[in-house]
Amino acid sequence: GSWAVMAVIYYVAMISHQGLIRIFLRYMAEIDPCLYLIENESRPMLIINGEKDDWVPANFAKDFYEKMKSKYDKNNTEIEFNLADESHYFSNDMRDHTIKWLNKNL
Repeated sequence: GSWAVMAVIYYVAMISHQGLIRIFLRYMAEIDPCLYLIENESRPMLIINGEKDDWVPANFAKDFYEKMKSKYDKNNTEIEFNLADESHYFSNDMRDHTIKWLNKNL
């Protein structure tokens, strides 16, 4: 009956939705923020991430830092990577470290 039609419609919708999610994730995996930064960067950069961060995994920040470090070293520009023993949320220690870094570099 009609429940079978609804089940088929739901199934097709889920396949379409999952397909869109796969396309989106594949597209997002190809985006590399390093490609959009100026080659001769002269602004100081602080990269700070929590080692226990489930939302933005620490390896993303580490990879970004490694890619950027050579550009920054080439231009003798300050770049720092701080991996805090924290989750996604910005702790008081992270705040204090950032304030010290800003005072030093601005």
